[in-house]
Amino acid sequence: MEKGLENFRLREIIVIVFPGLYFASLLLPLNNSLDIVNFSNSIANNVSFIMFSLLIGIVFYWIDIPKRMSFFNRNLPTSKLINEHPAIEKYKIINSYFKFYDTISEEQRNKTNTYTNLYHFCVNIVLLSLVIIILYLIFPPFNYGYIALIIMIVAISNVFGLFYGNRKIKYMFERQFSAYKNSEAYTELTNPQS
Repeated sequence: MEKGLENFRLREIIVIVFPGLYFASLLLPLNNSLDIVNFSNSIANNVSFIMFSLLIGIVFYWIDIPKRMSFFNRNLPTSKLINEHPAIEKYKIINSYFKFYDTISEEQRNKTNTYTNLYHFCVNIVLLSLVIIILYLIFPPFNYGYIALIIMIVAISNVFGLFYGNRKIKYMFERQFSAYKNSEAYTELTNPQS
């Protein structure tokens, strides 16, 4: 149980806290140049900054754009199975696959989770960087926009490296998909009478 909570905290830090802090931090110089809110060193302003950071991170977390990207979604084992077996109800396929997924080694699940967490982080950073760049184009000077542009370029390369790289996400998905098709769970799903 304790190990699960540690992983939960790490995931939330990676995919919620860091993107939110990044976005809010690069909005501060824009705010200072436009003088929208006067941020002094008061506790209320610091708490507001932290709350805004967390809320932005949570919004991007629940929208879950990384999972909706076609190259990611079409490679998910469940998506492949749903396409292969349109006559079987989606929820049955998903339940059967995750019944199998729970039986694979903890090491393999941890690798997959680590890669997908980093992938989600990088995609969210790309999207937030794009928003920041647009805001800096609308409200110059573009000084911090260059930082966002560099970070966005590095994050884009990481997205594709994490997904298509040697023994990364796509490889792990394919490996799990093949193992599932040779499993008892798959046989039960496709031949319920046997």
